[in-house]
Amino acid sequence: MIDEAQGPPSKAAVAGALVGNAIEWYDFLAYSIFSLYFAKAFFPADATTVQLMNTAAIAAVGYVGRPLGSCLIGLYADRRGRRRALTLLVGGMCLGSMMIALAPTYAIAGPGPQRC
Repeated sequence: MIDEAQGPPSKAAVAGALVGNAIEWYDFLAYSIFSLYFAKAFFPADATTVQLMNTAAIAAVGYVGRPLGSCLIGLYADRRGRRRALTLLVGGMCLGSMMIALAPTYAIAGPGPQRC
């Protein structure tokens, strides 16, 4: 809704919102593209279907968590400011990417040999 006192948003504001949304969706796209590699690296190799389902379940958590996160970040931005909220979001995305990059694979961190 456009506030008549402020007028329509500027072109720079609209462009910034579009770029920010594109970057956010890029994260989901990158995970989707590399999900075949993540499935093989982070889940047991017993069944390929189970690997892919586990990877899809992790993506689903991201899609479900997005509305909850937007509510929480919106409240944070209202209290602390948009700049701090944006910094928190970018830092969180960087941290998540770094965690995936540094996480050990299933072959390294998975259960050891089964003993009877």
